[in-house]
Amino acid sequence: MNEQEFWAIIEGTKVGDLEQDGQETNLHSLLSELSLTEIVAFDRIFDELRQRSYSWDLWGAAYILNGGCSDDGFEYFQRALIAEGREKYERALADPESLVEWAEPDFEFEGIYYVASDVYKEKSGGEAMPRHNLEWTGPSGETWDEAELETRFPKLTERFG
Repeated sequence: MNEQEFWAIIEGTKVGDLEQDGQETNLHSLLSELSLTEIVAFDRIFDELRQRSYSWDLWGAAYILNGGCSDDGFEYFQRALIAEGREKYERALADPESLVEWAEPDFEFEGIYYVASDVYKEKSGGEAMPRHNLEWTGPSGETWDEAELETRFPKLTERFG
């Protein structure tokens, strides 16, 4: 599996106007058609995309959108960003203020990340999915404090702040 195939699966989960549970159900169905190796590869790409979006700028945007943002909250924000699809994900990485055009308050999606491991466990007869040994460092970019966010993200602050 490559990143293009990953994004095709994510796009395939977004049929109609679904709530998160519906997107999780669709992802479960699509991943169930894959081999165990492909499911592991899907999960690894998901983690790589989360790692790529691990930036202070996106954390600041998440902080504004969600009225604060803990470590876990930022991870759930990253998951939601990936679940929105490649176009929105890449736009947000390039310009976090682009979130003002489509994101809503409380922009998080915890459950989507667990689908791949659930499907792997079902298909393997109960085995846990192998973990990836990605090296994580701190967020990229310049740190911020709350007082700076209004200046750094005026559009997001105007809409959500």
